[in-house]
Amino acid sequence: MFRRTRHRRVVVLAPLLTTLVGGSLLASSAEADEPDGSGAGEQPVITVSVSHDDLGLPVPSSSPGPTHLSWGMQKTGEATARDVVITMDLTGIADFATTERDCPGDVCTFSPGDVSDPDNAGGILPLEVKPGAELGTSGELAISGSSSNGTVLDRTVRVTAGRADLVVNEPEDEKGVRPGTTLHDPVTVGNIGSLAADGVSLRLRSTAGLEYAQRYSNCVYGTGDDDVSYHLVNEAVCRFDTKVEPGKQYRLSEPVGLDVTNRALNELFDYRATPANGSAARAGGSEGTGPELTLVPDGAAPAQGEDQAMQVIDVDNTADLKAGGDRATGKPGQLVNLTASLRSRGPATVDVNQDDNQLGVMVDIPKGTKAVGIPEDCSPWSEDGPGQPAPGKPVYICYVHSPFAKGDVEHLTFGLKIKAGATGVSKGEVRATTVYDLGLPFDHNPSNNTARLKVKVKGAGSAAR
Repeated sequence: MFRRTRHRRVVVLAPLLTTLVGGSLLASSAEADEPDGSGAGEQPVITVSVSHDDLGLPVPSSSPGPTHLSWGMQKTGEATARDVVITMDLTGIADFATTERDCPGDVCTFSPGDVSDPDNAGGILPLEVKPGAELGTSGELAISGSSSNGTVLDRTVRVTAGRADLVVNEPEDEKGVRPGTTLHDPVTVGNIGSLAADGVSLRLRSTAGLEYAQRYSNCVYGTGDDDVSYHLVNEAVCRFDTKVEPGKQYRLSEPVGLDVTNRALNELFDYRATPANGSAARAGGSEGTGPELTLVPDGAAPAQGEDQAMQVIDVDNTADLKAGGDRATGKPGQLVNLTASLRSRGPATVDVNQDDNQLGVMVDIPKGTKAVGIPEDCSPWSEDGPGQPAPGKPVYICYVHSPFAKGDVEHLTFGLKIKAGATGVSKGEVRATTVYDLGLPFDHNPSNNTARLKVKVKGAGSAAR
């Protein structure tokens, strides 16, 4: 639902490369770098993690294919876990569920082998209901394993024929919102599954420029996990005991109020509904003291949808960005350091969330010098955008870490070698921009967006280079 631009979308790469082989995700191993001798250090223990510990299968089976139970492994202990084998026993669900994998005696075997990294990919187990399975039938899938020098902890997954499948409404994006106003977002929850949900957990998240106008008594408020791409840091988890029947839709008793603060600029509001499972409380969170938020019947559920939605909120606000320059003195052949800088004078926080054209600093290297020391977040610039890191280029574009709030400063120090024959004062420039150099529409004071870099060559004349 985000606005599409010509820029590349942000791609978040998982830290662990995986390969799908015969239905199993096999983890890349660092064991080649580990000395032989698996007995060294603490005995390894493998804990199997699963995507769902209470898994509902569609009745009848859905058309794109089976439901996948994804699993992974977490290893504790210093030594590599050798000869790891994971087994999944389906006998407890075999009366109503099946898998397309070859699992003799309803026992599926995965052989990851040696496991060295603390976090490892695992695999997927496709499951679907058998024809004629009775809706609501339930059982347990048992997971166990072995290692020649360690331990694999047992666990179970409850599997049910049928499920509650919750969907939420798709909100409309907002543009031109003024700081100091309050948005009122209606939220609906529908059930397009085959079983009722005996309660709902609704997770609300927003970026830092939005605050919740009301803190309801059945919601827990706190700082959520900082989303890698979107910085959704303000979180509320609300618990509803309402039974959400299949084919029906429910709305919140009142819209979610979002206060647009003075630091808001490019903001996001995200919400997700799941069948309630345990307490809504989070570590470090606090319960609201306002009235109770409830679910109210609101007609029939839509034919389809998603359990999560995100709203883009563009705020009519400004952020004054000030570029900072530097100067140095040296002789031909010497190395000097120049620091380019960028400071935010606010009031808005710059945090571009919808694409990868994030805030940047353009640095023109003084012509009488050669860049030999490049800051980590800087790349050569061309009309196509940032290039691969390399020294000796005339112009660099540097990424600015986000969110970039009022008072934040980014310092970028370049090591420059003064060229032989350089004379006078070599000049360069620092300029506030974006990494694709598309301007700063939110900065209404362009007069301080540029600053000078100067290198005075000792013993030379005064001609500028």
